[in-house]
Amino acid sequence: MNRKKLMILAVVNALVFNFLGNSKLVNAEPINSSNTVEIQINDLNKQINSLENQMEITDNDIQNSMLEIKKNADTIDEINNNIYITNKKIKDREEMLRKDEINDKYIVKAMYESGGGSTILLNTIFESKNFSELVSKATAVNKVLSDSKAIIDKVYEDKEYIEKRQNTLISDKVKVQKLLKDNKDKLNALNNNKANQVSALSKLSSLKSYLNSNISNPANIYKQSVSLGHLIYGDDNVVNYAKNFLGVPYLWGGITPDGFDCSGFIQYVYAHFNISIPRTTYEQVNVGATVTDKLQPGDLIFFGDKSKPHHVGMYIGNGEYIQAPHTGDYIKISPIKGSEYSIAKRILPVGKK
Repeated sequence: MNRKKLMILAVVNALVFNFLGNSKLVNAEPINSSNTVEIQINDLNKQINSLENQMEITDNDIQNSMLEIKKNADTIDEINNNIYITNKKIKDREEMLRKDEINDKYIVKAMYESGGGSTILLNTIFESKNFSELVSKATAVNKVLSDSKAIIDKVYEDKEYIEKRQNTLISDKVKVQKLLKDNKDKLNALNNNKANQVSALSKLSSLKSYLNSNISNPANIYKQSVSLGHLIYGDDNVVNYAKNFLGVPYLWGGITPDGFDCSGFIQYVYAHFNISIPRTTYEQVNVGATVTDKLQPGDLIFFGDKSKPHHVGMYIGNGEYIQAPHTGDYIKISPIKGSEYSIAKRILPVGKK
C-alpha cells in the first residue's frame, strides 16, 4: 500500500474515534490498515441505514404522542364542560329548594317538615261545618302535604345524584391530567432522542462524505424533469418511474412530488400505473403476495413489526431499494444489505417491473 493511502486511512481512523467515540447511538468499528476505504463506506452505510430505521420509528412515536396529547386535552375540555353543566344543575336544584314555588302552600309544607301536620288536620276538623266539608278539607290538606314532600324529596335526590356525577368527573379529570403529563414527558424524551439521532446521523454522514467526496444531497430529479419537459428515467416500469423522484424531500404525510413520506411515495408511484394501494404502511403490508423467493424489482419491503411496519421502500434490483427515509432526508437509493427488512410484498407479477 502506498504512502498516500496509508495517510488517508490514518486520518479516517482519527475521524471515526473523534465523531463516534462517545456516541451511545452508533458504534463504529476502528479502521484497520488492512481495510479499504470502500469497505469502510459499506460499513457506514449499514450504520446509517440502521440509524435511519431508528429515526423512522422515533418519528412515528412522536406523531403518536402528539395525537395522544391532543386526545387528552380534548378529553379534559369535555370533562370541564360537563363539570360546568353539573355545577349549573346543582345551583338550579338549590334555587328550587329556596324558591317558594307553591306559594300559599309554603306554610303547610314547613309545618309538615317540623311535625305540625297533625295540628293542621285538627284545625281542619274543628272548623268544618259538616262531615262532607271535613272529608274534603282533610283530603286537600293531605294532598298538599304529600305533594310538597314529594317535590322536596325529588329535588334533594336530583341534587345528590348530580353531586356524585360531579365527583366522578373531577376524579376522571385528575386521571386524564396525569395521562397528559405522562404523554408530554414521553414526547420530550422522544424529541431529545430524535435530536441525539440527528446528531449521530450527521456525524456518520460527515465521515461518509469525507470518505467519498461524491456523496451529497441528491439533485431533485423531478424538478430537472419538469424543466426539461420529460421524465429523465421515463415511465416504462415502476422502478424507472420511481427513480424520477430521487432528491424529492421527505415530508411527513406527503403524497405529492413537493414532498413524500415513505408510504405516500409508494402509493403515488403505483397509482401512475393504475394500481391502487392503500395510504399507510399498516395497510400496504396487507396488499399483494408475501415474497418467499428471491426479491424482484418492484417488490415492496417493510421494516419493523410485520403486522404494523413503520417504514416501506421499493426493491429496484442489484441489491438496492429506493425509499423516502425520514424527516430531513430525500428520496434516495440505499443498499438492501444490512437494512434488516421484516417482510416483502409483491404487487406486480414476476417479470414485470
